[in-house]
Amino acid sequence: MPGHHVDPWLPWYVNGTLGPRLRLRVERHLARCESCRRELRWWEAIRDAVVRQASAGPKTGIPPGSPLTARSPGSASERSWPVGTPRHPSPGPRTSRR
Repeated sequence: MPGHHVDPWLPWYVNGTLGPRLRLRVERHLARCESCRRELRWWEAIRDAVVRQASAGPKTGIPPGSPLTARSPGSASERSWPVGTPRHPSPGPRTSRR
């Protein structure tokens, strides 16, 4: 790849999904191109940050016990609305303005 930068393939190089021939071409280019090595370090930093975030576990940002906490109402006795009543009432009748 003389004269051609390999930055379009760096995300796949970093995550190990390039085929062997293209991986070798990228590695040969990286050996002589500082610009692409800088770009590679940037992609590696992104990968490392994603791995750290994923290993920390999911975070919803919703405090425990908040009314926004997703949970199933469970049995009918746990529901906070009467059976047969819409949970979110529909808007009243539309009136036209003229």
